[in-house]
Amino acid sequence: MRLNFLPTLFLLIAYSLCVADDRPIISDTRRARVEAQFKYQRAIAEHRSSELFGVMNDTLTQAEKDALTYLYAYMPLQDMADYDGEFFLRAVKATLKARSEMPWGETITDDVFLAFVLPIRVNNENLDEARPELFATLKDRVKGLSMEKAILEVNHWCHEKVTYRGTDGRTSGPLSTIRTSWGRCGEETVLVVAALRAVGIPARQLYTPRWAHVDDNHAWVEAWVDGNWHFLGACEPEPMLDMAWFHEPARRAMMVHTKAYGGFQNDSFKVKSDRYHDELQVLSTYAPASERRVSVVDVANRPVSGALVEFGLYNYAEFFPLSSPLTDSKGQALLPTGKGDLRIWASKDNLTGSAILNADVDEIVIKIAPFNTEERIEFLDINPPIEPMPVIYEVSKEAREANRIRLAREDRIREAYMATFANEASCRALASELELNSAELWDVLYSSQGNHAQIRKFLQTVPAEQLHWAMAMLGVISEKDLRDTPASVLLDHLELAFEGFHGLVDADEMSHGEMERFIPYILSPRIHNELLTPWRSGLRGIFGDTQMDAFKRNPQLVVDWVRENIKIDDVANWLHVPMRPLGVAKLKVADQLGRDILFVALCRTAGIPARLEIGTLAPQFFQSNWKTVNWSGQPSAAVQTATIKITGHLETKPVYFSHFALARYSGGRYQTLDYEGMPWEFFEAGLALEPGSYCLTTGNRQDDGSVLIRMAYFGLKANESRVVPMVMRPSKPAPAPLGVIETNVSLPSIAKARFGSRWVEGRPQNLASLSNDKGLILAWIGNGDEPTRHALLDLEQLREPIEKWGGGLVLVVQELPNGDVTYLDKIGNMATQTQLLLDNNAQILKQILEKTARQPSDQLPVIMGVSRDGNVIYYSEGYKIGVGEQVLKAIRRMEK
Repeated sequence: MRLNFLPTLFLLIAYSLCVADDRPIISDTRRARVEAQFKYQRAIAEHRSSELFGVMNDTLTQAEKDALTYLYAYMPLQDMADYDGEFFLRAVKATLKARSEMPWGETITDDVFLAFVLPIRVNNENLDEARPELFATLKDRVKGLSMEKAILEVNHWCHEKVTYRGTDGRTSGPLSTIRTSWGRCGEETVLVVAALRAVGIPARQLYTPRWAHVDDNHAWVEAWVDGNWHFLGACEPEPMLDMAWFHEPARRAMMVHTKAYGGFQNDSFKVKSDRYHDELQVLSTYAPASERRVSVVDVANRPVSGALVEFGLYNYAEFFPLSSPLTDSKGQALLPTGKGDLRIWASKDNLTGSAILNADVDEIVIKIAPFNTEERIEFLDINPPIEPMPVIYEVSKEAREANRIRLAREDRIREAYMATFANEASCRALASELELNSAELWDVLYSSQGNHAQIRKFLQTVPAEQLHWAMAMLGVISEKDLRDTPASVLLDHLELAFEGFHGLVDADEMSHGEMERFIPYILSPRIHNELLTPWRSGLRGIFGDTQMDAFKRNPQLVVDWVRENIKIDDVANWLHVPMRPLGVAKLKVADQLGRDILFVALCRTAGIPARLEIGTLAPQFFQSNWKTVNWSGQPSAAVQTATIKITGHLETKPVYFSHFALARYSGGRYQTLDYEGMPWEFFEAGLALEPGSYCLTTGNRQDDGSVLIRMAYFGLKANESRVVPMVMRPSKPAPAPLGVIETNVSLPSIAKARFGSRWVEGRPQNLASLSNDKGLILAWIGNGDEPTRHALLDLEQLREPIEKWGGGLVLVVQELPNGDVTYLDKIGNMATQTQLLLDNNAQILKQILEKTARQPSDQLPVIMGVSRDGNVIYYSEGYKIGVGEQVLKAIRRMEK
């Protein structure tokens, strides 16, 4: 997809022109603090001083100097490690140009500008050239618009480029997300915030780290208009601001926060504040909130200062800490949160205590005592905030329809670009050319999406004798790596992976164990969640072949070099951006994770199998057996382990971070082990774990959002083997049916005409017959609105269980679609028994609602679970996050 960006050279020439406003942008009251922080950062980055700060010696305007100073003063470690001053100067010039040219530039205060326009970084994404390129692309598109209209227009442009699809936790940069054409909510918000800031509009990412009523989270955008913040769904344009599908779940949130680069002074509660940023709690904009206070005392009831207090919200089978403050001199800690239950965990040294803070209680006392190692089972019932009555938006039917038509047009633009991605025919041709397995190659090319040309270039460049290794490497990196890694980076890793062996490795000469270690732990460039870069050539350039050979002979030398040369600073990388190995080696400062990533990269470069151990992320290397690195200076030792098998019997295979999670006690708290994505068979086969105290948590989420929790605490000794049962608490008794409806009614089916894009009515379908005597899922869907799109995606993901169940899935529209309706293409991916029917003006829906004593609603989609005898056992209106899980539970009830 061509983005029509101006060439970089032209941008540099254009930006070198003097901007109209060259006044200082750092106020006198803040200057001393900012300059002191800049000096502090400059000392941290002493090993990259010229690369970062050399541009400060250029001829710069006062505004440019202030902007660079502010960016450097508060940027996280990863940015100082991996980018240079010219990169930041290009962004600064584009930002100041936008402020000068856009009519709203002069209305934005310097404090708002510094915190929410100037920063290139939105969250933990990979930085790219988005600021100058998006400015060049969008400046004419918003020309002549009011600030509010410009925000809506930018969001429409972003929707034209990107739509929602779930993906892994590494956050792509804006331009990578555009190239892929889709991303999760965190990536969509990064794009929209970056685009708004590029045209000089203050914008920020809002985040609810965990919902209270479903196992999920969400991010959205707020934009500043004339002194006030307004919300919008990223890449989900609505007819007006402060209108979005997530508004309803946000009204049940327990926390909504945003980060202010360099800090920001206003009335918001600061969840966290350090020398780099403020984390602001803005929940009261969306949901009822109250100040929750925790007092920590010892066994003698004396206040305990300096105790860690975790305000834990249940989600993803763990109690996620919304905030983890230390108690003050009175032994107290507080957090404004929503009106739901929390589990409070307090600890200091090896003293711990916990209790449930119920929704109707704002203060609680926690007594801490020596850590309890007793094996036991706890049962907890956790309730979310009560669901409020829905908000009714005052938007005309004409405005909604105009927006729907525009969304459909933008869908077609994006889908036309996506049609240029690799197809199966071109894959078969490439497979024939390179003598590769066509099915395996198609898996790779399909996953690469907009990066398919780079993957093709990589494979066509690789010598024939290395192609099997190339495919092996592509098979162990992530799908996102396939979507955003250049061919040059992949070649760097393939060509240099064998340097530690002084020549190409013959797979036929490898034992099974050697092969199992070589591909994922030497050949693979993927270590944790960092962006893939050519670190093998960079590290060999720093250390040389002689030193690498020495490392391979004695891996403890790698441990020693990293320990002696890399300074640990766990505060300076305040956004927790995964640091890249080469940047850490040059900066010589990192957080603990960045240090560990560098260690693994050095080992693999030298030909030593190394990894971050799944679950704990402990750095390990293989030398006769796996050894865990000891950073204290003592020799690294073989890993002592115990083994557990987790067993359980559910109707469906249990899913980690959904039905259950495992945590290990360390540092005064239970820390959840990261086994995300691992199949149930992985846990049944047996886990090797360090000796210690553990907790297996299971949760059964109910229709009303409450959850029934079982927490099994147990200990493991070295070399012990045991079986741990995974037990789900039974659901609450099924509520009485919401009503009984008549299913012996017929509605006309609809389909697209054989020729053209016209939709026509077909023969009537009887709902009772569609149930196949097993039940129905009825869904009255909207006309291309975002709630409908999200609900259809949830139903699409239930294809397999719906087909296995065998009941009817019926999607109902209220009028014949007009023309190409791209959102209805989802139906082709749904269960084979899916039917699309027409209910003119929702007459049948109104009759059904009368039977269930519900008022007619304009909150679509309306989804019902109807048993074979007509009982309505599930009802939902408007999109609710997690509706797919609840529909599946309704199906399970109908199966009994």
